Amino acid sequence: GVVFEVAEDDSYIKIVALEESDNVLVFDSSWLGNSDAIYFSYEDNGLENYYGLEAVIESYAQNSCSISEFPAAYFCYDYYVLSFEDELWYLPAIDELISIIQTNFEQINNAIKSVSGTEIFNNTGYWSSTMIEDSVNVYYCTNTTSGRQYKSKKSSCYVRPITTITLSE
Repeated sequence: GVVFEVAEDDSYIKIVALEESDNVLVFDSSWLGNSDAIYFSYEDNGLENYYGLEAVIESYAQNSCSISEFPAAYFCYDYYVLSFEDELWYLPAIDELISIIQTNFEQINNAIKSVSGTEIFNNTGYWSSTMIEDSVNVYYCTNTTSGRQYKSKKSSCYVRPITTITLSE
């Protein structure tokens, strides 16, 4: 992966994956209706949103719920990079995506290409794990040219996993 953020106190780094998914749905479930409140509110911490998703999956286990009901998150969960095999890859929150796509887009893409990764496509939508407040149907997504967007959970966008590595306690 490619480092896209370093904490000011050097306590952690965030890394964007070298590969991405094809267009996928963020949420694909026939058993969970609109009345069920699943709300992942963190705009700057996709890892916390992932832990929220784990809790939802556990609470719906009796309905045979699994992470595969959330294709965007599942792609991240299943992402494997040999050098960081013990690290959890997750769907970034909206602010994490914006940091990748709008702050250092060219430098990150050049680094990804230099190690034979799949570049982040220009003018393409990428899912975040952040839902729009008070809406179970709409998630934030971002576009490399226009910034924040709102997409229905029935829309398809790309997924680019990230991971956080703690450097010091």
